[in-house]
Amino acid sequence: FESKFVSELANLDSITRWIRGHRAGFRVLHPVRQVNNIYFDTFDYRSYGENLAGISRRLKTRLRWYGHSENVLQASALEFKHRQNKQGWKVTYPLDGIDLSNNWPEITGSISQQLPPEGRVIFQAFPMPTLINRYSRAYFLSSDGRLRVTIDENICVFDQRNTARPKFSPKINLPEYLIVEFKFHQDDFQSVDRVIRD
Repeated sequence: FESKFVSELANLDSITRWIRGHRAGFRVLHPVRQVNNIYFDTFDYRSYGENLAGISRRLKTRLRWYGHSENVLQASALEFKHRQNKQGWKVTYPLDGIDLSNNWPEITGSISQQLPPEGRVIFQAFPMPTLINRYSRAYFLSSDGRLRVTIDENICVFDQRNTARPKFSPKINLPEYLIVEFKFHQDDFQSVDRVIRD
């Protein structure tokens, strides 16, 4: 299960103190890192429309990598993020050598070549790059290992529609905000529900 909450950036310090001082004994899971995503959609924006409409069963397609590279990605992954009601799961395919200086047909072709047949069929159903986003993510894990909390800040979004190749400027003008996300297994709902309610 995933539960997301949006907050003003001014609350970052108080939220971080709340997590670190909580009785669930959260610890830093690993250092803060930059997360980057390229999202793909159909030409009629099916993924976007299903998300806005709150369709219970939906799919997002994205290329994800970590760090500050905007050139050749030595380690990235194509992810199909499935969601059914409140539950989600990912199917991930590791990729290597995706060159973001290429044009979009070359990039999508390079991705397709590295996918197994079942992944290639799904990817080719979402042929249009729509946006790139990136953010800094902090990771925390409760002492019993049942609840993971992430905090995303420095969120930037770049429109990729009608572009020949990936572009990282200008960024879309957004208010400054952060996202707090709770992730946990369905079997742990009763125990983590009390922590989230706090």
